[in-house]
Amino acid sequence: MTDLARRVRLHVYRHLADTGRAPTPVEVARSFDLTPSQAEGVFQSLATEADALVLLPGSSYIWMAEPFSAVPTSFPVAAGDRTLVGP
Repeated sequence: MTDLARRVRLHVYRHLADTGRAPTPVEVARSFDLTPSQAEGVFQSLATEADALVLLPGSSYIWMAEPFSAVPTSFPVAAGDRTLVGP
């Protein structure tokens, strides 16, 4: 895993914990001075090579970054003093 991929993965987890939703490729591109296509490539790498993300089938949008889900589930995630139940 590249240094950029590690930093993006951490960013994704922080974004999910802070907002309760996954960042889009455009948001990640802005945060890391990348093109949206480059951000999508990092997401693909994190999904296929690092097994760190699950993307929505046929897209570059994040479905899951365990233990977080970008779609509603019935499984809460405890993070510190907060419990997240999905968007």
